[in-house]
Amino acid sequence: MKYIPLYVQLKDIIQKRIVNKEYDEYKALPSEATLAKEFKTSVSTVRQALALLVAEGIVEKRQGKGNFIATNKKTLSLFTWMTETKYGEEILNNTIIKFEKLEPAIQIKIIPTTYDEAQDQLISLITLGKAPDIVHIMSHWTSYFASKGALAPLERFLTKNQLENRYYQKDLIGGRFHNKQYSIAWGLSPIALIANKNILEAAGLGNIPRQFTLTDFIEYCQQIDRHYSGKNVYSYGFSNSNSEIDFLQIYPFFLAFGGKLFDSENKVAFNSLENIEAFKWLREFANKCHIKKGSIKELRSDLAENRLAFISDGPWIRYIIRELTGRSLESKFTVYKNPINNQKNSASWCYNHALAICSQSDNKILAGRFIDCLTSDPEVSNYYYANIGTLPVAMSKTTIEPTANENTKVFSELLEYSTCINSTNEYFEKSMEFCLDSFNKILFSDSDIEHELNEKQYYLQLLLD
Repeated sequence: MKYIPLYVQLKDIIQKRIVNKEYDEYKALPSEATLAKEFKTSVSTVRQALALLVAEGIVEKRQGKGNFIATNKKTLSLFTWMTETKYGEEILNNTIIKFEKLEPAIQIKIIPTTYDEAQDQLISLITLGKAPDIVHIMSHWTSYFASKGALAPLERFLTKNQLENRYYQKDLIGGRFHNKQYSIAWGLSPIALIANKNILEAAGLGNIPRQFTLTDFIEYCQQIDRHYSGKNVYSYGFSNSNSEIDFLQIYPFFLAFGGKLFDSENKVAFNSLENIEAFKWLREFANKCHIKKGSIKELRSDLAENRLAFISDGPWIRYIIRELTGRSLESKFTVYKNPINNQKNSASWCYNHALAICSQSDNKILAGRFIDCLTSDPEVSNYYYANIGTLPVAMSKTTIEPTANENTKVFSELLEYSTCINSTNEYFEKSMEFCLDSFNKILFSDSDIEHELNEKQYYLQLLLD
């Protein structure tokens, strides 16, 4: 077990107390003598611990007055693709304004990126020693960046309540690496079917149930195809951007067969009988129905402009639809549960956005406050979740009613039966390349399904087992 000097242990304890606001930020911290007595150690050890806190900008020493929690206005940088759309930027700016009112000593500087470029740009910033304080990532990216030493473990910088009183503990799984928490979900995002009501109603499908079978789904899509025969309208859209999203967007179809990437013992199960059946169904679906292939942005645009009936997407579709149409999600779109096979309840998985702190940051304590606030403060998080559409991660602290409307209710019900892909292996991102290759070869060529999955099983085992 690695030896940790006593003054470092003491520094961590004082730091945690500051995070949990156990000391009044307007009053001096207990004196060195008082702390030495409390911790049964020497004044010099306490002095060393406080010196570390001063060096990190967490504590400031005022001559003749003692040690205080640093209150000079600090600027934190936030790396995010929320500014990629006008409405997303508006929501983020209003969220930050609400945070800065609660924490007047902190101001937030946004480092904008795009979803497609986020990983490469973040690697570049880290390599150049210009890493932001806080990063907006996907939960399943966490292990990759943590394995590179780019992220800081969060336990020391978030309040105890933030890590223990989560609405769904499974939202933490994607943010772990080597049994430490490196990111936490910025809203819960189960994947569902999003449908254009205008297309469904025109095809005589205006009253279909919110949950239906895989067989029903093919029949619905074929009915849409017949109605719009010869027109530039598609029944379903497959993401085809040559990235992980292509495979992950259709993962609920695998869950419908009981398929998954890992078995109950966390061993790779890519060539399972359930996955084989799922791929057989997906190939049949792609052959029988008028399918559109395009980037997720193109598919969303087609959905909004009455050229596409169904896509698979997360609850953030709420703000994206507002951006594309200027109208609410409820005005012309319906959320349906993922199709079921033999099971009673529809399954999904949480495609969560997440927040993390860069290891290069000199303001980790303040970055922790920011993450705490954005994910669980009643006023700040309520505003963000209500407008973005993702589900709260700390329901006990929020006033959002998950059943406020039928679309949100569907996402909330899916969340109950959702899973979280175990992406804690540092090679998980690399493994997506093999899954994606199988997706393309099986659905859009004549590759033998069992041979393809057996081959990829071998490579995935080398990477992940």
